[in-house]
Amino acid sequence: MTNQFKPIRFLVLSLLLMWLTIACSPPTNQSSTSPDASPPLAQSPTDETAAAPVAEVSRVVALTSLSADIIQRLDQTKLVGISGSRLLAQNPAFQNITRVSEGQTPPNLEKLWL
Repeated sequence: MTNQFKPIRFLVLSLLLMWLTIACSPPTNQSSTSPDASPPLAQSPTDETAAAPVAEVSRVVALTSLSADIIQRLDQTKLVGISGSRLLAQNPAFQNITRVSEGQTPPNLEKLWL
């Protein structure tokens, strides 16, 4: 009698799996085939958002050698702290800048205020 129910069990499981697959899929847009339908365009920034004030940065602490190099090339006066990496220690441009970390220790930003 159990051999009789195997095809029915398989059919029920197949239908259940197919129903779950269809029910859980995202809805499709049927009107996208018409030539008038187009995806919504992103709105252009208005005058209000374009005129938003920009904060002026006066001090920067670079925690990687790459960011320290980029900031030093953009504006040398803004860079006040760097990580203690070997690459920065060998570069004479970074000799007078405070080291906020060494090795695997976390940065100590209190060194900047002392």
